[in-house]
Amino acid sequence: MSKKATRKKERDLTEKNKYDPSQLEVVIPEDGWIIVNFILRELQVSHFTEYFRSSTTVYLMRKTLYERHGRIDNITIYKGHTAEFPLEEETQPLAELFETYGAHTKGEAPSFDIIYDFVPHNMNDPVLLGFGV
Repeated sequence: MSKKATRKKERDLTEKNKYDPSQLEVVIPEDGWIIVNFILRELQVSHFTEYFRSSTTVYLMRKTLYERHGRIDNITIYKGHTAEFPLEEETQPLAELFETYGAHTKGEAPSFDIIYDFVPHNMNDPVLLGFGV
């Protein structure tokens, strides 16, 4: 093969391999704010409200409940207004759970309900027995 043919072949290959930078752009969603209304299953009223980033996992949401209530066991978390299907995937981000990346500011954040239930750590604790639990 002559030098001329080799150069032409190389030029054709480089023209084929050229790319358009706009085709390679990847849109990375930004973390936003989400409001979660925690509803205690027994009361069926909004117990408290927390702001979370959309990248927060279910595990960290569960940890918030442990910190709020103290010594408790067996927290069960349900999505929505019905307590039928518990959330079992601890590593699932809230953006995936609620199918939104939230809002840029806390004032515009979408609100979602989470129902939860738990068992006190020691049912035979004298303090709990005094309340007739």
